[in-house]
Amino acid sequence: MYSFHISERVTILNETGFFTVLEIKGENLLLEDEFGFQRTVLRSVVCKTQRIDVKEVSHKDSIGISTKLVLNDGELPQIDLHCEALEDRGVIMRKEEAILEIQVKEFKLFCNRMIDQRQTRFRVVHGIGAGVLRQEIRNLLKERKGYTLHDNQVSFGRVGVSLVELQLNKAEKF
Repeated sequence: MYSFHISERVTILNETGFFTVLEIKGENLLLEDEFGFQRTVLRSVVCKTQRIDVKEVSHKDSIGISTKLVLNDGELPQIDLHCEALEDRGVIMRKEEAILEIQVKEFKLFCNRMIDQRQTRFRVVHGIGAGVLRQEIRNLLKERKGYTLHDNQVSFGRVGVSLVELQLNKAEKF
């Protein structure tokens, strides 16, 4: 069993997020989450955390070719759903499929990949156009548990970008 210290950063088994130890009471710990909420839990379900810096994440794209996603410090994973970007990644655009259908399909695959990689936040570049793709993504995520969508249009000098946050313990795959 771990020995914990006040102000130590910890996690709780089978839950997402980080907590800070506020008080040690025998077999119980008083923890505070990132949002300032406090709760008492058994010491046996609490784990110490260790920071691991990762600069490269391997994943497979939609056509099965292994690729590398290189992340700079503080940079979030993202998917660009513009037609040109999809074609550059090897997504085949068939005439019988509408472009919107392909974009939505790629978005769903990316969401599933983010859940598998335990990413809690990522960006979706949908463009500013008429807002049809953005609205379609909003509607998709509204129907599913564990997803929160925020406009992220000014950040990082990009336009037509949304930020998706996942609650990994609730997020449903597509």
